[in-house]
Amino acid sequence: MTPSAPAPAFARRALLASLSLALAGCQFLFPTPIELDADARPSAVARALGDAFLPGERFRAEVYLDGVMAGAGELSVGSRCTLDGRTVLPVATKGRSAGIIKMFQSASSDVVTLMDAETSLPIEASWDMLLGERRQKIDQLFTEATFRYRQERETGDKPKRTSFGEATLPVDDVPHDAHTSLGFLRRWQPPAGTRGHLYVVYGRYTWRADVTFRGEELVDTPLGAQRASRIDGLATKLLGKSLKPSQLTPRRPFTMWISDDERRTPLRVLVETALAKVTMDVVSYERDPALAEAAPVPCVRKADAKAVEAGLAKKRSREQARRKKEAEERAAGLEPESDDEREEKEDREALEKLLKR
Repeated sequence: MTPSAPAPAFARRALLASLSLALAGCQFLFPTPIELDADARPSAVARALGDAFLPGERFRAEVYLDGVMAGAGELSVGSRCTLDGRTVLPVATKGRSAGIIKMFQSASSDVVTLMDAETSLPIEASWDMLLGERRQKIDQLFTEATFRYRQERETGDKPKRTSFGEATLPVDDVPHDAHTSLGFLRRWQPPAGTRGHLYVVYGRYTWRADVTFRGEELVDTPLGAQRASRIDGLATKLLGKSLKPSQLTPRRPFTMWISDDERRTPLRVLVETALAKVTMDVVSYERDPALAEAAPVPCVRKADAKAVEAGLAKKRSREQARRKKEAEERAAGLEPESDDEREEKEDREALEKLLKR
């Protein structure tokens, strides 16, 4: 029997499951039921050795909400290609809602990253996410310690909204994106107890992930009992150009297990919130040898760099005019709303709209 309307609690659980798929490729930012060290000592930027991904790799995963299947996803790595004299690997993730959850809230997510094959860092990425009738498309561009983006948002028949942004991060290298951060943690194998951090650009937001390598554990998975490396951490959302921690978005503890063998398969992510327990398990791994041996061809660009730069140029001009107006307001004894306050307000309003649906 199909219910005429979902109960509020289950509707919110459906939303949680749908968002979990929209976050495909960056699942380790989910809240998880672990206790973290209270040690607040500064940590160094985490470093890893080895290839984040290999040509032809494919992982399939299933997502469960309180034991009920909520969705499925696949991460695949293409053959090498060339871009501006660099050898590049395309990494793609597709996620879809499934099972009973799909009755209440459909969701899909398609994310493609062009990753530098030598440094395992992102060059550009493209996002296309659908949650009910809300669609979001994002182009990302990465350079040393910076990223730039264009975001398009559509809801039903309402006019499309386009925004642009950029940020400079306090790191020596290019910041990670959703895919390269996952690949990075596959290859992070320091001594047990080692702490570090990395910066991750997710969509149009920057997060700082503080991580601790716990060491080896035995874990039961759909692929059988596996010896696995456990990584715990805490992700903090940062705001705008100031990179101040968000006061509205809770910090997110996470944990993940990575097989302790040559494949370094991300085996499991556990999520536990006030609404439900979410489990993501990798159910299969394979590698296509033909893609591994294929000769590099020119890459297909995923982000529209010209559109991003043109939009940012217009935004910078508007910001100059706004700063002039704010200076005039301060001279008149007024206190204008800050960039961080505007971003927090926008996030709060967007979340409230989702939860009211």
